[in-house]
Amino acid sequence: MLQVVAGIIRRAGKVCICRRPSDKHEGDKWEFPGGKIEPGETHQEALYRELDEEVGIQIGQAEPLCRLVYRYPEKTVCLNFMVIDHFSNEPWGKEGQPLQWVDQNDLASFTFPKANFPVIKVLSLPQQCRVVSAEQITENILSGSAQNADLLCLQRGRQTIVEYAETAANLLSNLPCADHLLVDDFALAQQLACGYFGGISDSMHDGKKILLAQICSNASQIEKAINAKADVLLLDKITDSSESISQLMDFCSLPVYLQAANIVQAKRLGAKGVILREQMND
Repeated sequence: MLQVVAGIIRRAGKVCICRRPSDKHEGDKWEFPGGKIEPGETHQEALYRELDEEVGIQIGQAEPLCRLVYRYPEKTVCLNFMVIDHFSNEPWGKEGQPLQWVDQNDLASFTFPKANFPVIKVLSLPQQCRVVSAEQITENILSGSAQNADLLCLQRGRQTIVEYAETAANLLSNLPCADHLLVDDFALAQQLACGYFGGISDSMHDGKKILLAQICSNASQIEKAINAKADVLLLDKITDSSESISQLMDFCSLPVYLQAANIVQAKRLGAKGVILREQMND
């Protein structure tokens, strides 16, 4: 598997992107600067070298965003995305490549390689995904999630659809972004223009575009979610074996929120973030 590192260089709400040469694989498409990890290099070392060679900047510590494994007909590539908010020098195309600063919200309007595109939708999502039933919502959960900017997966539970819609709308008014709330009723998600988690069908891609997430616990479910064009995977209710989790992560060409002990372990395994579950109070 070819290991690649890519740097998402950010400044004042904009992201630095470069255009690939016409004669290269997926030429003329835009990408995040980076390149192959050489034998013996850490991700950080490879990123430092590549960004110096390609765009002439020196970086400090980069924050892991997520890892995606993409299978081309001729090769399999593991892309390790890192976020850079602090750097010295002004980026420029040292290899003659066009370079552009783009508003983060406008990235989706540019043509990226297929392996890069999934990361764009989750770039602004938080690191913690909190799964909670609608009847569990309390002021503590609400204020804590808003303060920590968690991604909230709101399960309907025993509420009626009217009660559930009211709970979701109240939550949404307290969150910084509509994509930070996911509900398990697709019609309600469209009505509120928030995200959705659950089973995904082809018809869900028609009309208004919303964030689509699917809960998975094995390789078969991951494959189905990818084929259904989910935006993000919630890898939950799996064994505690790091080896089996690593194997499942190797199936993922989409960003993942992972059931893990903490965010450090989730990031080490290549996830976008960690899944937290609120405990039911009897």
